[in-house]
Amino acid sequence: MTKVHHRLVPFEQLPKFPKKFELVTALQVAFNRHNSEKPWGSEEWGFFLNDLRYNVLGERGEAYFELNYDNHLGNWYSQDVINLFKSYSASIHAGTLHVKW
Repeated sequence: MTKVHHRLVPFEQLPKFPKKFELVTALQVAFNRHNSEKPWGSEEWGFFLNDLRYNVLGERGEAYFELNYDNHLGNWYSQDVINLFKSYSASIHAGTLHVKW
């Protein structure tokens, strides 16, 4: 696989890859603008997760994220983001999220 550099921007699709992946991981996530005045909410995360699900991951794909603690929120994510991940039946443990489709 050729390395692809891409900056994640809210509401923009990920690049097209020649094949679908079984697993996507992101560790020490910063693309969600943690510790800012406007971290990603459920709309940004929802767009990103749907893009992963339908355009990047295979039929039984998985996504695993380790988020950075957000001092503004006093948590890793807001309640609306927790609810969104729960709607995807995600496994949530502190700042770790695991979604299986």
